[in-house]
Amino acid sequence: MCERFIPSPVEAARTKVEHIYTGPLNSPVAEAMMKCDAKGPLMIYVTKLYSKPDCSSFDALGRVFSGTIKHGEKVKVLGEGYSIDDEEDMALKEVSTVWLYEARYRIPVNR
Repeated sequence: MCERFIPSPVEAARTKVEHIYTGPLNSPVAEAMMKCDAKGPLMIYVTKLYSKPDCSSFDALGRVFSGTIKHGEKVKVLGEGYSIDDEEDMALKEVSTVWLYEARYRIPVNR
């Protein structure tokens, strides 16, 4: 059923990018996201934040649209109020761990 009725990530990317990306759709960033280009700029859409048990930090669950996320890499985290003109809703953070979810298990990976 999944193979037959759910489109591949590349097939579904254009619709998803048009829905969530607020920048120009003819830019190199948007084109890389629509192609799911692993060598493009890192663009991740975070869909859920899970707080740690001590409430000191969060694990972020998201979809990588382009680029490759790596352990130890510094990334810009953009909030809902971010704009190119006003970068107040932005933070620079280091990626502490990268996991792949497999059902109820998290498998640590380097990238």
